[in-house]
Amino acid sequence: MKTDELVIDCDGHILEPPDLWEKYIDPKYRDRAMRILVGDDGFEYLEIDRKRAQMTRPGLLGSLGGMGRKVEDARKLRETATRGEAKPEQVRMLAPKPEDTYLKGAAFGTMNMKERLELLNREGMEKSILYPTIGLLWKRNSSTPSSRPRTVGPIIAGSRISAATPAGG
Repeated sequence: MKTDELVIDCDGHILEPPDLWEKYIDPKYRDRAMRILVGDDGFEYLEIDRKRAQMTRPGLLGSLGGMGRKVEDARKLRETATRGEAKPEQVRMLAPKPEDTYLKGAAFGTMNMKERLELLNREGMEKSILYPTIGLLWKRNSSTPSSRPRTVGPIIAGSRISAATPAGG
């Protein structure tokens, strides 16, 4: 869709590389860094400060990058199930599986900024305000007020600007 108006995606999310925190955190905190691990049930989960994150139910991490993937199919199936026209085994196919991993679930433009710019161009958007995804889970799992960030600053991506905005700034 092309328009003469400035179109901005105001709530985009990126998927952080799974090794981001282990790779870039100060070495003295590396053992406490966020990381994606695989549980005994075969599903990935997020570990924060050596503890399993409270908000990552089985299959959640593999669904985080689902930008538009099979959304319409899932909606139609839910509507069919609500009317009683779908068999239980059809609805069960929507349940996450251990092989649905964080990296496999990463849609086009969720981790690679060149892809994101291409996506913006295709959709006729000039800019996008991008927020973290796993970083938001960290904030929600922080146990003490002093360990919680005041804000999580967005990353501005677009054809004219590409910069990180520091937290609180």
